[in-house]
Amino acid sequence: AAVIERRRGEIAGIAAQRAEQRRRTMAEAAGQHPIQPAWVAACVNAAKAKDAIIVNELGVPMELLDLQLPRSYISTSPAAGLGFGLGGALGARLGAPDKQVILIVGDGSLMFGNPVAAHHVARAEGLPTLTIVMNNGRWHAVHRSTLGMYPAGSAAAAGSMPLVELGPAPDYAAVCRACGGHGETVTEPGDLPAALLRALAAVDRGEAALLDVIVASAGP
Repeated sequence: AAVIERRRGEIAGIAAQRAEQRRRTMAEAAGQHPIQPAWVAACVNAAKAKDAIIVNELGVPMELLDLQLPRSYISTSPAAGLGFGLGGALGARLGAPDKQVILIVGDGSLMFGNPVAAHHVARAEGLPTLTIVMNNGRWHAVHRSTLGMYPAGSAAAAGSMPLVELGPAPDYAAVCRACGGHGETVTEPGDLPAALLRALAAVDRGEAALLDVIVASAGP
């Protein structure tokens, strides 16, 4: 019993340290421009229902999300699975029709998932979800991996890294609106909380919603 109690105390201490680190990370990100993933996570935590289902595909770090209940988080390995998020969110809503479903997804992964078809199905089958696009204008995983492997290579020195940049980007919010949903583009950190509330209100009305959140400065 003494050993178990000691371990419980150690684990509680680690959990408290992690919670404090998460709080500091989110607080530091609040006023930063462009919008930071930690601020997106903080705003989602504040706006979502306690039992909301989060589908996360290269969106925000999982450890920043407030996940208190089982069966409230869906993700997958990006290896050979890019683009699952949109369909995964529709499936989650189909399986749990009374819960909020929030997809947080990178812009590249969003395009892999065929957003026109996904938003059309959401409307046709009555499966409203909220999609938050983390729009950094590039295949970020490829960009990061290339810099990690060849920090002084030709790709790193290029003004625009080959096969990485996604600009000029489509108007993702307009794509959702064209399919009968609610779409907004968010560029300022202070505008995100209210935009989230409007988007979730649209979902409550039975409309798919999408927030195109600009998380990187313009240019390469």
